[in-house]
Amino acid sequence: SHYEGFGLPPLESMNCGVPVIYGSGTAVAEVVADAGWAADPNDIEQICDCFVELVTRPDLREERSRKAIARAELFDWQRVAEAMWEQYMLVAENSASRLAG
Repeated sequence: SHYEGFGLPPLESMNCGVPVIYGSGTAVAEVVADAGWAADPNDIEQICDCFVELVTRPDLREERSRKAIARAELFDWQRVAEAMWEQYMLVAENSASRLAG
């Protein structure tokens, strides 16, 4: 992904114990932290390297799986809903400001 506003799909995967590979430079880094792999979405070799490490390093995959579950527990539905609402309100406020000005 080149852009993620929050990272709900990775969070859903992490909640199931699946460590994720995500696009670096997005807000997903704040959600995933050290429970997954970041890769430049424009760098196919870097993305492949992440997959190779995921497949060939069961110790690291298991460690990140545990971290993914622990990290996902920090985001309950109430917090997620509040964060999404805040983002929607910011977009609405910015749109209203542009239309008025």
